[in-house]
Amino acid sequence: MKKESSPVLELIRDVIALDRKNKDFPIYMQIAQRIMVLIQNQSIAQGDFLPGTRALAELLKVHRKTIIAAIEFLSEEEYVEILPNKGAKVSYVRIEIGNRSIENSQSIIEKAPYFISKNRILETEQLPSNASYFWNDGILDERLFFEKFATKKNDLFFENASTQKMQNAYRFLSFQYLKYIHSSQNLNIAEENILLVNSLSLAIEMLLEVLISAGDCVVTTNPGAYKVNMLLQQKGVLVKTVPMTTVDGIDLSSLKNIHAKNKIKLLYLEPQAHYPTTSELSLIQRIAILQFAQENEIIILENSSEGALSFSNKSVPSLYALDEFGWVIQVNSLEKSVSAQLFSTYILGPNNLILELEKLYQYLNLFPVFGQIQFMTQLLQSQQLEKILTKNRKIYKLRRDHFFSKIAHLPIETILPKSGLAFWISFPWNIHLPKLKKSLAAQNVYLPDYCLFQSKDYHALRLGYAHWDDDEQLAQITILERCLHVIGG
Repeated sequence: MKKESSPVLELIRDVIALDRKNKDFPIYMQIAQRIMVLIQNQSIAQGDFLPGTRALAELLKVHRKTIIAAIEFLSEEEYVEILPNKGAKVSYVRIEIGNRSIENSQSIIEKAPYFISKNRILETEQLPSNASYFWNDGILDERLFFEKFATKKNDLFFENASTQKMQNAYRFLSFQYLKYIHSSQNLNIAEENILLVNSLSLAIEMLLEVLISAGDCVVTTNPGAYKVNMLLQQKGVLVKTVPMTTVDGIDLSSLKNIHAKNKIKLLYLEPQAHYPTTSELSLIQRIAILQFAQENEIIILENSSEGALSFSNKSVPSLYALDEFGWVIQVNSLEKSVSAQLFSTYILGPNNLILELEKLYQYLNLFPVFGQIQFMTQLLQSQQLEKILTKNRKIYKLRRDHFFSKIAHLPIETILPKSGLAFWISFPWNIHLPKLKKSLAAQNVYLPDYCLFQSKDYHALRLGYAHWDDDEQLAQITILERCLHVIGG
């Protein structure tokens, strides 16, 4: 084996600080991502060898298998090359310039002669072409929307307009949204406190870009939203998690303990229907969290996108509605209750924040076409949106209840969700979820990895029910039951 480089060991010791309590971000991934950063900024040079697995395990006080997993991950991402009997060498691409013919110079270049960082957030699983059915983590049935609006929507979505006409239409749509928010949430919002954007994911990414910097402490829940956690990790912030259960909600004492050790900059919450457990924060908990945030100057980013599709007659005020001082920023969207194709995401916050977000939005130049704005305006102005929501609420409530009745006899634990389009299904036995995924695949049913949640504390699935009618649901639950029986459930 190549002798370990003492400076590299010292560098890793100084830079890598592991968050051993973060169950959403495995230790081996934390180690791998920190080493990626060192390679990217050339602190560890191309051609260098990483220290041996035993030396790294000793240094970081982890099991040697954890180091091996981290190095294998680095190899898969092409950061290192594993050389037998030598070790892990930081890989690089060399351009061999020779006497190439014109034909060869015009051939496809497979790899760039420079380093390209892989974005794991944007990676998605390859959908199997032979799958008959697809599970998901809770999306709506777009068929309900397109049955009524397909022709009209297609005509409008390709209509364009001048810049001035676009600005006027955008402002008028904002005004219509203010009226809608007042009627649906009983909130009086000023025009200066709202920004409309294309999608929920864009809204969250823009807010994180403006609000946090590398080194800030951000708190999310465990289990929590995978993509949000990955976005935060990529920004180089310190991510801490607090336990979230279907019974007790957020562990406030854990939140206070984190703040005592690390000044929390931002707390990300989904109080209406927490992802992935679907649990709802009580009014008492919301008030307690808000009071703690205000006393300690903590920003709360509230994702209320599941709130528009609530099946409960009693609505709990949002954190934004309870806040009087501007510590809560709300992001909301109708893409989870009406259609993902609509221009229906908005951000509510203090005016100076909205102004900064507007600058970023204009720079990104992601404005929708005029037809999208006009179509959404018509839905709001004619009050068709409220009718669609009422109809969808009835349909999805029936589908939710049907799904619940059909899974009740399975060897699982679950509760009836008050909002949203998915169930949190936990197993009271130590099920091997990848084995279940494989068993379903053999039946031409695709279960994506993002629906699987497994740790020493829980073995669970988040399964969407809304995109299937009753017959489709029954077919899938029958297959699921069969596969659970096969693997020992």
